[in-house]
Amino acid sequence: MLIVTTDAINGKTLEPIELVEGAVTQLINLGKGFTAINSWGTGGELEAYSELIMQACQIARGKIIQQAIALQADAVVGYRCVISDSSKGGIVNVYAYGTAVKFV
Repeated sequence: MLIVTTDAINGKTLEPIELVEGAVTQLINLGKGFTAINSWGTGGELEAYSELIMQACQIARGKIIQQAIALQADAVVGYRCVISDSSKGGIVNVYAYGTAVKFV
């Protein structure tokens, strides 16, 4: 499934089908969280958080692909992935969306 962040695909005429969405909420692993907090003090990358966000985005994108396939779409345009976290609650929320389209 072709997924692009643009609203058009070069050389293709698109017919919009409908919005496709994927949402994921993940809890941060406390063991990895403590390691990340130690890195924070030294100015390093918080690798555990980065991994968690990437994993959540992949899951949300997978949900979009499943919906687009069910709609018999050829592609998804206007793809966006919005990430929010609650460091107090140890939760990362990801909401991804785009428009499923057919090539005409």
